[in-house]
Amino acid sequence: MKKTYDLAVIGLGLAGLSLLDAVSQRQPDWTLLGLDQGQIAGGASSAPGALLNPLPGRSLLPRPPYQQAHAFAGPWLQKWQSETQGTWLHTDTMIRPLWQDDPVSHRLLRSWKQRTEDYGPHLSINHLSSQEVQEKYPGFVETDGAMELSPVYAVAMHEMLKEITAHLSERSIEFHPEEPTQTLQWDGHCWHIQSANGTYQARHIGLCVGAHLGDWFPELPLQWMGGELVTWKAPDDVEWPCAFRQKGHLVPMPRGFWVGGSTYNDITPEQTTALAQQRSYLDEWVLSLDTSTSEVVAQEMADGISRLFPAVQQAEVDHVWRGVRGIYKHDRQPLVGPVPEQPQLFVCSALASKGLLLGPYLAHHLADEITTGDEAVPSWARSTRSSDWSSKRIHEHASGE
Repeated sequence: MKKTYDLAVIGLGLAGLSLLDAVSQRQPDWTLLGLDQGQIAGGASSAPGALLNPLPGRSLLPRPPYQQAHAFAGPWLQKWQSETQGTWLHTDTMIRPLWQDDPVSHRLLRSWKQRTEDYGPHLSINHLSSQEVQEKYPGFVETDGAMELSPVYAVAMHEMLKEITAHLSERSIEFHPEEPTQTLQWDGHCWHIQSANGTYQARHIGLCVGAHLGDWFPELPLQWMGGELVTWKAPDDVEWPCAFRQKGHLVPMPRGFWVGGSTYNDITPEQTTALAQQRSYLDEWVLSLDTSTSEVVAQEMADGISRLFPAVQQAEVDHVWRGVRGIYKHDRQPLVGPVPEQPQLFVCSALASKGLLLGPYLAHHLADEITTGDEAVPSWARSTRSSDWSSKRIHEHASGE
């Protein structure tokens, strides 16, 4: 008789690995399977660096969902760093520079002054004068001040996920990379997973497929946004102690590297159609960045960052990374929770550019829902906000075995 897993997770990036971690802690006796059409920690999770930013956007008003996610993700990262080899986590301060003639600066400062509640024990925000910025961060250009946020966390994402995968393997979780899933069929008792290499059975399914969500549910109103990150080798004589964000970001990483970005490139409607119809299109688009284009991207990014931090022009380019984010158009929030009218089928996707902030936190709630059957995913991220979940790759009433 074929083995029936308690949970199969399809997609082994940050969201999928976080879900396997959370479920295995709640149900250590469950049998767990992880499948991915490519390598583990591929796609957006292969980024050379990620920044856990507690307040993304142009406002410093406290936002409870993001505050709660940041309060969860920081200790989650620290726990994993203490349990794994290598140094892939760097605890930082982040500054957001201010200029008198900049509308965004006015909005940041105004929102900070207008806040009606505290940021809580996991986040500190200070207003620095121009002189304080120069004294504390002498490598920075002269500004009219800055907002200083701490802590923020810089993560060598791919390295972290490789370490997490190794630990999850020790919990007897089975991993099958390079095994694309073709269809899912429900027989009334469990799901039958047809992959390129065979079939599996599982009582629960977690779809954590990132920007490939539209491959599964083509009617979902999704948008794809491409972007690049540049990694530089920091000059030996330059020390930069914090991250900064202003129309992009620069983040000091472990072992003497800086990561800068990100660009935002809309994928055209024609490309979006191709992406929905051709599963290999996304990967071909990511790989289409040739050497000359990489050099242009790196120089343009260095030119932009050097207006704030001139020393970046002295740094040697290590490589340029390219990836794609999937965004839910209606409210730009994630889609996490049950797939309507599909028993024991769950999704954790559309995290956009907030994967490190929201992925572990929402996977934690989804694991509660999968293992207890009680509604646990917060309403602002809940998948049932959408009704566009039809799929030609998901079927009912397969023949039982």
